[in-house]
Amino acid sequence: MTISDRPRRSPFAKNRNRPPVVPRDSLISGNFHAWNDEPFNFAQRCERDYFGIANIRLFHRIVYVVTDPHMVEEMFVDQHKSFYKGIGHDEAKSLFGEGLLTSDGEVWQRHRKMLHPFFHSGRVPTYSGKIEACAREVLAEWRDGETRNIYRDMNRVCLAILLRSLFGRDIPGALDPVARAAAALHQSHNRWTYRSAEFKSAKRDFDRLVDEIIADLRDDRDSNGQIDKSESGDLVNVLLRAHLSDPKAVTAQHVHDQVATMLLSGFETTASGVTFALYFLAKHPDVCAQVRGEIHALGASVALGDVSPEALPTLMLAVSESLRLLPPAHRLTRRAVAPVKLGPYDFAAGSEFLIPIWAIHRSARVFENPETFLPSRWTRELRRSLPRYAYMPFGSGPRACIGQSMALREMLTIVACVVSSFELMPASSEELVPYNGLTLIPGGGTVPLSVKHVKRSRALDSSPIATL
Repeated sequence: MTISDRPRRSPFAKNRNRPPVVPRDSLISGNFHAWNDEPFNFAQRCERDYFGIANIRLFHRIVYVVTDPHMVEEMFVDQHKSFYKGIGHDEAKSLFGEGLLTSDGEVWQRHRKMLHPFFHSGRVPTYSGKIEACAREVLAEWRDGETRNIYRDMNRVCLAILLRSLFGRDIPGALDPVARAAAALHQSHNRWTYRSAEFKSAKRDFDRLVDEIIADLRDDRDSNGQIDKSESGDLVNVLLRAHLSDPKAVTAQHVHDQVATMLLSGFETTASGVTFALYFLAKHPDVCAQVRGEIHALGASVALGDVSPEALPTLMLAVSESLRLLPPAHRLTRRAVAPVKLGPYDFAAGSEFLIPIWAIHRSARVFENPETFLPSRWTRELRRSLPRYAYMPFGSGPRACIGQSMALREMLTIVACVVSSFELMPASSEELVPYNGLTLIPGGGTVPLSVKHVKRSRALDSSPIATL
């Protein structure tokens, strides 16, 4: 029986209008400790034992864990206007303010429309040269046989890409305050310490960096006080022009918040995605060799940033599988702003929902051997039969990641650059343990891989392991 054939009503529900309740571990905290201490296992337990939707309690707060792809589609598409961002939304605003990630309603719609041209699929190819150049600059530092913290290196690459592509410049010293702010946000997300001195200090440094970037571009105005037309393609300048045109609709704080959102969220999820993909390729040298063979078969003069995914099918399959097992956007939340009906269940306005993408991607109802890295699973047949919301590494619906086309282009290009020049080997026998932050990141911020130069060879087998 396929997932689409299964009954929409959970067999565990005793009452048609009440989702099944996960037994509470404590009269006071409910399911909080299970959710907080082992979030991934708990999410998979909800998917496995209470397929569709389950009622959990986090102290006083009732939350519905939604794992049925059909119900997710109802939330993200059919009834998306009835939902705003949910749990964690208010806390994230402490860094992002009314940025694209955290705003709702008319503010979100107006700003998304304004920023969309920067991430349109037609514009993303214009970033290809910058993506490859940034990757090559960091790879030039690698020495044969050394061990690299791949996560740190990929953060450097992806931040440089973001700065050059969207802000039009390099900003020396930007990584440390951005990384510190990101770390504080991830830690505070788990420890509920948004008012801690550590978080406030990181936020001050990050806000100072954002203000400096905006101030630098303000200095590029011409004598009439307008933004220099030569910089018209720069994201910050577009925001500043909008602010000058209508200061009430796009306030100075809005400009700050959008720059902060792009600066912090616009590179780290991609860096994590690239890191996870390289980790899996290091663990699976046969797949890595297959990818390398396809790249080398293209010829030494090919610009990898310009290569279409269809020309590197094994790479595309490997990245797709990595995003399934370790999706950087590993969970989403929603809050109903009006009464809604999902499947057979009715919910009042104010109801909170958690969508654990991690668990949906690892559902045995959808994927065979769901815990195994198996790029060959991504056949045409699987893609055709897969429920639309059973695989969503970039979210979906109107609030899907605005930068998903650019993020995927970055991932494919950076991984291709690395694999074409280096063999990758795990530097430790320990498995990568992901950290349950605001997004999914490597635990400890470290992924050590040994790197070894490889010689280009056109004799390598380049036949794809599966068909797209």
